[in-house]
Amino acid sequence: MSSSNSKEGHASKPGKGAPGLSEIATRAAIEHLRSVLPKSNYCCGGSIPLSTDSPVTIRFDSSSTSSIHKIQFPSSPSSPSGIKELLLASERATFGLDGKDVLDETYRKAAALNPNKFSTNFHPADHGLLDALGQVLLPDYGLRLREKKKDLWGVKAELYKLNVYSGPSGKFEKHVDTPRGALQFGSLVVCLPYEHQGLCLSLSLSLVLCTVSFLLLEIE
Repeated sequence: MSSSNSKEGHASKPGKGAPGLSEIATRAAIEHLRSVLPKSNYCCGGSIPLSTDSPVTIRFDSSSTSSIHKIQFPSSPSSPSGIKELLLASERATFGLDGKDVLDETYRKAAALNPNKFSTNFHPADHGLLDALGQVLLPDYGLRLREKKKDLWGVKAELYKLNVYSGPSGKFEKHVDTPRGALQFGSLVVCLPYEHQGLCLSLSLSLVLCTVSFLLLEIE
């Protein structure tokens, strides 16, 4: 925005006017983030108990027929795992870059199922995960909003994709997750219990590093 003033019939050179409301709001948001980020948590992790008596069940479409397959985590010794059928039904995973989905297995090598291809009985809210995320990750200033608009306060999780990283070369290089909506503030990664070796998830913000290790998992 620019303005000009006239004096004695002569127009002055255009100058930069006052910032607009949008710019003021953006500056205020940035300054607030700068003040709270150094003392805020940017990630968290943990585990929840699961058993073969009440497993996580995933049903997915077959890649070649109209049948539906099922896989359970953790799987019981008496039932087939279904992991081969899951890999056959999955597609090569892409990643977001400059607003596009890109396939490059030198950067990311994994299999994936979109949510319209599978269903599951697992929801993080049933295990208290969303409440825990809200307590750990949401800034303290949100407590004032909570008092005024309790119906707008909380964390919502949406099923995005089922990813399968299989050995020996499954990987995803260092990256920043592509936001899938204006209200998304993070990604919730759920590692399902399947016997394996290898896998280490590292999260970093500036010089602060947090590592979640899944290097060895044995199902008893």
